[in-house]
Amino acid sequence: MIILYNPKYSDRLENLRKPNNFYTDGLISKQDLNYCRNPTAAERPWCFVSTDYRKWEFCDIPFCPGRKVDPECKLTEMGREYIGMVNVTKTGKRCLRWDEKGFAASLPYEMLLLSFRDPYTKMNFCRNPMSKEMPWCFVDDGDLKWEYCSIPLCERPSAPECKESLSGSEYIGAKNWTVFGAPCLPWSPPIPKLKSSPFSEISSPDNVPDDHNNCRNPDTSPGPWCFIEWTPKNQNFPLKVREACHVRSCFREEIEKTCEAEGTCNSNGFEALQIYPECRMTTLGKEYRGTQSKTQSGKKCLDWKTFPLKDIRLLLQQQLPVSDMKTLNERQYISEFISKQDLNYCRNPTSAEQPWCFVSTFENPVWGFCDIPFCPGRKEPVECKLTEEGWEYAGSTNVDADGRKCQPWLTSDPERFRHLNFLAFPDQIMDYSSNYCRNPDPKNESLWCFTEETGTLKGRRQCKVPFCYEVYERSALEGKPAQGYPECLQTAMGKEYVGTTRKTMTGRPCLRWDSQPYGKLEDFDPKLSYDDHFRFGNAASHQDFCRNPTLRKQPWCFVADPGMKWEFCDIPLCPNYPNKTECKWTHKAEEYAGTLNVTASGKPCLPWSNYESLKKFWPRFPEDVRRENHNFCRNPTGRKDLASCLVRFDGSENILEACDIQFCPFHYLH
Repeated sequence: MIILYNPKYSDRLENLRKPNNFYTDGLISKQDLNYCRNPTAAERPWCFVSTDYRKWEFCDIPFCPGRKVDPECKLTEMGREYIGMVNVTKTGKRCLRWDEKGFAASLPYEMLLLSFRDPYTKMNFCRNPMSKEMPWCFVDDGDLKWEYCSIPLCERPSAPECKESLSGSEYIGAKNWTVFGAPCLPWSPPIPKLKSSPFSEISSPDNVPDDHNNCRNPDTSPGPWCFIEWTPKNQNFPLKVREACHVRSCFREEIEKTCEAEGTCNSNGFEALQIYPECRMTTLGKEYRGTQSKTQSGKKCLDWKTFPLKDIRLLLQQQLPVSDMKTLNERQYISEFISKQDLNYCRNPTSAEQPWCFVSTFENPVWGFCDIPFCPGRKEPVECKLTEEGWEYAGSTNVDADGRKCQPWLTSDPERFRHLNFLAFPDQIMDYSSNYCRNPDPKNESLWCFTEETGTLKGRRQCKVPFCYEVYERSALEGKPAQGYPECLQTAMGKEYVGTTRKTMTGRPCLRWDSQPYGKLEDFDPKLSYDDHFRFGNAASHQDFCRNPTLRKQPWCFVADPGMKWEFCDIPLCPNYPNKTECKWTHKAEEYAGTLNVTASGKPCLPWSNYESLKKFWPRFPEDVRRENHNFCRNPTGRKDLASCLVRFDGSENILEACDIQFCPFHYLH
C-alpha cells in the first residue's frame, strides 16, 4: 500500500529522532512516492507504515560495494576529531545514545553537539565533546555514568585536507586562508565583541595555541571558517570579521581517486569521447572552456550577461559554505567576473563543485550543474591558454615574460588580497607556495603575477603563456603536423588557412610577414594599416607561414628575391572539400569558414554585404565577401565576443549577435 505524507500531521513525527529545526513539512512531502528515504536526518532511511502517520519503520538498505567508511582511528591523542563508529568502552560496556534522557542535559551546548557535529553524533558512538583525555561515551552501570573508549591512533596521523561531514566540524587540516584568499587571524586571544572565544571546551577538534589560525567550524556554520582583518569602504581602521574557507568533501576526493585508478573518470560512466577543450581536466572544471549549454537535467542555459547580478550573496550561499561574510557585498568584481563568461556555456566562475549555469532569472537565481565529461587520460593541465584573459589556464608557468620569479599569491598583506578575485583561480588546491601565472583581476586582459614581495599592488608583471594554437604550430614545425585540417584549405583562396606550410610551390623559404621586405604591395588596401590585413590584427603572429592577407587566388608569402618578391604556396584542399570544417581553431574564431548562419539564440543571420561599416575589414574575412554574398557567422574584427553575425538594423545601428561554434579537437595536446 502506498502511504504518502500529509503535512497537516507533522505533530505525529515526534517519535522520530531528529535534530531540532532540521526538517520541513515540504521536504518530507516531496519525497518520491512510497520509497525509503531519510528527510529527517534519522539514523538511516525509513518510511511510514500506517495511514495515520503514527507508525514508521527503518528500511534495510544495503551499503554500496567498496564504499568509503570513516576511519576507525584517531588523529590526535584526545580524538576530538574522531567520527568513527566504535560504540563500546574499554571494558566492553555498551554505549548509550548521546540524546538519551537524563544525559544530554548534562552536556553544555547540547544542540550544537547533537545536531551539527557529524551525521552519527546523536547515536551511541564514542566521541570527545568535552575535552577529556580521549573519546568516551555514557554507560548504564550503577554509579558509573561514563567510560573511556579504546580508539587506536592512525598509522599515519596526518590530518586530511578535506571534510568527512557536511559541516566539517571534525576538520583539523592546515588550510588557513578563506575562499577569497584572505589570510586567517589567530583564534586566540578571544575576538572582541564576542562573549568568549569561539573555541569553547567542546567545540574545537584540536588544541588552540596562540598562533593557531587554521580554518575550523566551532559553531553551527555550514562549513569551516576563520576570522580575517577587513577594512570596509569609507573607513580607516580594520575590523575583525568572519569569512568562509573552501574545504572539499573527502567523499568527492575519494570518488575522484577511484575513477582515476580505474580509468573511468567521466560524468556518465562511459568513455569520454570529447577532446580538450570540449571536456574538463579537473573535478571543479574551472578550466573548462567548451560549448555545452545544457544542465544535467536537460535545461537550457541562459546567457551570463542577461543575469542581473546586483547582489550575489544568495548565489554564493547556495554554492559555497558562506554564512556571515560582511566582506561579500564589497567584492563587486565577482559580479563582473561572472557576467564576463562566454554566452550561455557551462562554466564555474564561483568554485562550485563542478561547472554550472543559470536556467532562470525570476526573482531569485536558479541554476543547475552541467554534466561535462572528463578528458580521457587527463593528468596535468595543458600548458597553453585558449583566451586572451587566460582565466582557464591552470598550468605551472611561474615566471614573468622577462624570466623573473613570481611571488606566491596568498599573502599576509590585507590590501593586496582584497583587490583580487580568488574565485577566478582555476586551481583545485592552493597553498602558500602557489605562485603560478594567473589572472584574478577581471579588468586585466592577460595572465600575470607579482614579482615583488613588498607593496600592495606593485610588482605586477605580465606572463608569457602561449595560445594553444601556437603550441600546435611548434609541434608541426618539429615534424608532427596534423593530417587534414588545419594543414589544408577549406576554400580555394585559402584566406582561412591557419596551417604551418612555409615554403612556396617552387621550394623557396618564406620570409616573416612582420619584416615587410617590400613594403605594402599594390593589392594591399591603402586605407588599412599593414597589420589590419591579417587575422588578430597582427602580422608577427603569422610568422613566416603561407597566408593570403589580400585577395589573391591562393595563399602566398614573401621570398628573398627582389625580382619576384612573392610566390604562391602549394597547399592541398581539405579531404571534405567543398564542405567546410564546422569548428573553430581559436577562441575568437577569426579563421572560421563554416556555414553556420544562425546565432546562439536561434536568430537567422543577415547578409554581411548589408553591413557598410565592415567594408574596411573585408580583407580579414575567410572569403571574398564582395563576390560571395553570404550570411555565415564570422569574426573579421577580432572582437572579444566570439564569431557573430548581423541580426537586425536598429535605425543607424547594426545589431550583432554571437554564434555557437564548437572548438576543433586539440589532439596534439594529448
